Amino acid sequence: MGEKKYIDAEQARELRQISDTYFDTIENNCGTQFAEGFATGWMCGVDKVINKIPTADVEEVKHARWIMDGQMKIKSGYRFTYHCSLCFRLVRRDLDDAPINDIYPYCHCGAKMDGKEKDGV
Repeated sequence: MGEKKYIDAEQARELRQISDTYFDTIENNCGTQFAEGFATGWMCGVDKVINKIPTADVEEVKHARWIMDGQMKIKSGYRFTYHCSLCFRLVRRDLDDAPINDIYPYCHCGAKMDGKEKDGV
């Protein structure tokens, strides 16, 4: 299997409604494959249709979570330190601040801090 490519679903739906004329063109372009058998020719046609669908510009989402390293007493209460489970970047939050995921929903490494790891757990 090669590199993952993500297609634009709307464009794929539009191509699904291709006219019979296009399939005649495919049959002409895939003539030798159709001569070998309908299934082989059909696959040739499907490949041609799939190759016409533009790919979407997407990036795989990395998931991680903030792990609490410790706390220390400061004038206004407590300060907590956390690190990213993916890149180990340190961040701090004071006791009165919002929850860590609200303050830092993403790490600077690009990971979405939703508590999921690679396997989604």
